[in-house]
Amino acid sequence: MKKGFTLIELMIVVAIIAILAMIAVPMFQRYMEQAHNSSAQAVLHNIGLAQASLTNDGEDVCTAMTQEDFDQLSTFGFRPDPNVGLLIRPGTTGSDTTYEVWAAHKAAGSSLFVYSDTSGSDATLVDTDAKAKELNTVIPDKLYIITTEQDGTDTAGNPKYTINTDTEVMITGPPYKVTK
Repeated sequence: MKKGFTLIELMIVVAIIAILAMIAVPMFQRYMEQAHNSSAQAVLHNIGLAQASLTNDGEDVCTAMTQEDFDQLSTFGFRPDPNVGLLIRPGTTGSDTTYEVWAAHKAAGSSLFVYSDTSGSDATLVDTDAKAKELNTVIPDKLYIITTEQDGTDTAGNPKYTINTDTEVMITGPPYKVTK
C-alpha cells in the first residue's frame, strides 16, 4: 500500500486554492476601498461636528487651511487621520462664514469626498465634473496630510497638529481619484 498523494490529487488541491484566491482577492480590494472611503467620510463628519461646536460656542467657523484653524478645531474635538488628505476652503456662496472640506484617503485610487456646510448633508462623493457643477464647486488638485506634533500640546492639553505640505495627496480625473 502506498502512502502520500498522487499528482492528480495535488493538482486538484492547488486548483481549488487558486479558485478561492481568485474570489477572495477582488473582495479584499473592494473592502479596502470601502475602508479608505469610510475613513475619509469619518474625518469629514468629525470636522462638521467640530465646526458645529465652534458656532454653538459663538466662535467663527474655520474657512481656510491655516494652522490657527486646526488648532481651534482640535480644541473642539477634531482629531485628524494621518492617512487622510484634507483641504478646507471658503464655500462657493461668497459668504465668509461658509466652508467646504475636501478629503480623500492617501492610497492611490481612493475616492474624493466633499462636505459643505451649505449642502445640509454628510460627505458627498465627487467623481465627475457634472457632480462638481451640481454642487457648484471646483475640484481641488491636491490635499494635505495633517500630522500630530510629537511634543506639542496647547494650554488645555489638546494635541497640536501641523499641516504637512511635504506630503501632498494629488487628485486627477475625471473620474476624480487619488494618484501617487
